[in-house]
Amino acid sequence: MKNIKNTYLTIVVSMAFVMIPLSCSEDFTNVEQEFEVGVDEFFLEDEAFFELLISAYDPLAFSWQTQLFGEFMSDNAIVAGEDGCQDIPEFQRLGTLTHTTTNIAVARLWDSLFGGVFRASFFLDNAQTREFEDKDVFIAEARFLRALFYFELVRNFGGVPLKESRFLPGDETAIPRSSIEETYEFIENDLNAAIPDLPIAQSQVGRVTRGGAMALLGKVKFYQEDWDGAVEALTSVTTLGFSLMPNFGDVFTTAGENGIESVFEIQYSNAEGGNWNNWQENAESEGNIGAFFSGPRLSGDPVYDAGFSFNIPQSDLVDLYAATDSRKSPTILNLLEYFGVTTEQELIDSAIEYTPGCETDRGFYFNKIIPRTGEIDGANQFARSPYNHRYIRYADVLLMLAEAHNRKTAPNENLAKSFLRQVVDRAHGTGVISIPESGMQLTQRIWDERRLEFAGEGDRFYDLIRTNQAASRLPNFEIGKHELFPIPLDEIQFSQGNWTQNPGW
Repeated sequence: MKNIKNTYLTIVVSMAFVMIPLSCSEDFTNVEQEFEVGVDEFFLEDEAFFELLISAYDPLAFSWQTQLFGEFMSDNAIVAGEDGCQDIPEFQRLGTLTHTTTNIAVARLWDSLFGGVFRASFFLDNAQTREFEDKDVFIAEARFLRALFYFELVRNFGGVPLKESRFLPGDETAIPRSSIEETYEFIENDLNAAIPDLPIAQSQVGRVTRGGAMALLGKVKFYQEDWDGAVEALTSVTTLGFSLMPNFGDVFTTAGENGIESVFEIQYSNAEGGNWNNWQENAESEGNIGAFFSGPRLSGDPVYDAGFSFNIPQSDLVDLYAATDSRKSPTILNLLEYFGVTTEQELIDSAIEYTPGCETDRGFYFNKIIPRTGEIDGANQFARSPYNHRYIRYADVLLMLAEAHNRKTAPNENLAKSFLRQVVDRAHGTGVISIPESGMQLTQRIWDERRLEFAGEGDRFYDLIRTNQAASRLPNFEIGKHELFPIPLDEIQFSQGNWTQNPGW
C-alpha cells in the first residue's frame, strides 16, 4: 500500500508552479514568476485535484512544534539545549512562560496553521465547482484538514478569524476574530460534513479515514467539556477496527507506524531536509525536526543518532513510572543505564562522543522520538527524521472515553473504568494495578494515566490547561493569561487593530 509520506515532496514541488498566493508580503507579490500556470489550466486533469489535496496535507508538518511545546511548557520536560540553557531563546522563554507577543516561535506556529487553513480552503474553493474522480472523498479530506488546523489554532490562540473560502488580501481588516465557541462550531461543521464521505480505510496510508475524523470530532467535543457529545463520537471510533498494540514499545518503532493503534498519524519523511538557515519556516524539510531537537548530543552510537538535547524529561515525570509499568523504557531513555555508568561525568570522561545539554545530569531523554541510527543519511540530517507524529492513538480514544463517561451529567463509572482498564492492563499486565471506584479520584487517576501514556507526545501542557491544573503545576503560570498564546504582534498590526489581543498580553 502506497504511503502518503512518499508523495509529499513531488506534489509540493509541482504546486510551486501554480499561481497560489500564500503570502501578502510586498516582496513576494513583486517577484516575477516565470513558470506560472493559471488555475483553470492547472485543473484540466483530474490528477491536479489529488496534487492540490496532498499539498494541503503538507502543512501538517507544523506538529513537531506543538509536540515540543506541549512537553517543555509543561511539568514533563524542560527546554534545555546548550549554552547554559540560552540556546534558541524563543524556546527558552516558552519553557519558562516568559514569552511575549513578539516570540518568533509563536508567530511561526500561527503562520504554519493559517497556511494549512489557506491550502485546505483553496482546494475547497476550486473543487466544489468542478467535477473529477473521487470528488466527495477529496472534499471530505480537505474539510478534515481545515478542521484540524482550526482546532490547533483555537486550543493555542483562542477564537480566530473564520471564513468558508480562502482568505484574500483585505480580509485581515474586514473579518474580526470569532469567539472560541464560534470557532469550535465551525470546526464541528467541517467534521460533520466530512465524516459521511470518508472511507473506513484509505488506499494510501496517511490520508485521513472516517475513524480519524470521528476521533478528532470527539476530541473537539472533549475540549469543550461536551461529555455526551464526546462519548457519542468516540464510541463510534471503537467500532472501526482499531485496537491497542499488545506491546506498548512497538507503537513507536518505524515498523509500528500507521499500525492498528494509529487513528490519525502525521507523516514525516527522510526524502528532504532543511538546514540551520531555514528550519524555522519548515522550509525544504519533509522530516520531523522536533525529533532531532529531542535527541542526545551523541555520535557514533549503533542505536541512537545525534540530536541537540532539547526537550529533556524531568525527574518528576520519570519517577512516576511504577516498576511494573512497561511504558517507562519505551518512553524514557536513561542514557546512564544505557551505557552502564552511574554519573553523566563518567559518560563525558569515557571514549563515547557525548556532550550533555544543560540540566541533563540524570541523562534522561524521550525515547519515543529520538532519531535512530540508519534511518537517514546525507546532509542536514537533523531535519530529516522520518519519525511520524502519532497525532491520535487509540489509547487516547479510550482515555477520553473514560474521562467523558466519568464526568458527564449522569456518570457511568463502570464504562469509565472499563476503558481505563484497557490502557492500564496493557502497561502493567492484567489486574496488576487497582483503579479507584468513582468520582474525582477516578478522574484524577485518568489524568495521571494520560500523563504516563502520552509523555513525549505533546499533549501534557494542553491537558494541564483544560483540567485547570496548570497554575498548581507550573511556577510562572498566570491564570487568565497563559491558557493561550498571544496573537503575534505582527498579526495585530497587519489587521490594523481589527484582531484583538488575548487577555493578559
